[in-house]
Amino acid sequence: EGIKGLWHLSAGSAYDKFLVQSFIGETRILMIDGEQMGEVDIPGFADEQSLFCSDLHQGCLLQVTPTSARIVCATSLELLDEYTASADSAITVATASGAQVVLAESGGTISLFGVSADRKLVPLATTRLENDVACLALGSVEGSDGSAEAMDVSSSVHGQKPATMLAVGTWSDTTMRMLVLPTLTELSRVALGVEVQARDVVIVHMQASDYLLVGLGDGTLMTFELDASSDKIFGASRQVTLGTRPITLSTFYTADGGTTGMNCRVFVSCDRPTVVYSRNNKLQFSIVNVSEVSSMTPLSSQVFPGCLAMATERELVIGTVDSIQEVHI
Repeated sequence: EGIKGLWHLSAGSAYDKFLVQSFIGETRILMIDGEQMGEVDIPGFADEQSLFCSDLHQGCLLQVTPTSARIVCATSLELLDEYTASADSAITVATASGAQVVLAESGGTISLFGVSADRKLVPLATTRLENDVACLALGSVEGSDGSAEAMDVSSSVHGQKPATMLAVGTWSDTTMRMLVLPTLTELSRVALGVEVQARDVVIVHMQASDYLLVGLGDGTLMTFELDASSDKIFGASRQVTLGTRPITLSTFYTADGGTTGMNCRVFVSCDRPTVVYSRNNKLQFSIVNVSEVSSMTPLSSQVFPGCLAMATERELVIGTVDSIQEVHI
């Protein structure tokens, strides 16, 4: 009972090796070994509530807690580097992609870090908003390659093109901002037009379009088309009521639909779990027959490839979502 967050870690393997479960006050880790799954410790992880965990480039794992961000070796599982929040502050939200790590601290401070070749956290930029941050998402929008500085960071940090955008939602106003990386300067801001704050956000590319999906605290999902050629970047919006509880969003990939390559999906965790996908370049919504889900992470092992791990109020459920049908009525 009481799982507050789920993350999968491959630790350099072809399949996922660890399933991290966050609880209030502690983090528990299940290791997948063939057909077995058992609880283990990762020595470099702190035994407190995790806010975010992920694989990083350079053979690293990341754990973010309210007090610190920890870089851990994926092979030895020992601590390599650590950023510690100041005594009068706490990390409240975090996200990461590749070798980019973004931390939001109480008071509205947002910091961007890179992971260097010697596997250290390198501060790249900091900005301060007037309100505390509620949610963050890293991503890129087709046609926006970022600044030359971003490309320099890419080549020096991990040799791959980094995310160029950071979407930010705050607690005290109902707007969504788009910041440019690596400077964290504000590119655009859009009013959500509702009285409920955003709880989670993702930037995704589905078929030929880029989207910003925003989950609100009342079970409403807002979607924005993103256009890098526009000054405002935020395009047409849509609002869908999926449930009545706060929404969290997770991406996963499937090969269904008869198309080549992998297709991005978004799993909406709430009291009516839903999968969002694109068909004929239009977003579609398919309800999943699982009771209220608080968080989800993709989980792919050798025995059970292409699965999803879902936390309900009392259970941890591992299963697959049926292929989305070709004919959509």
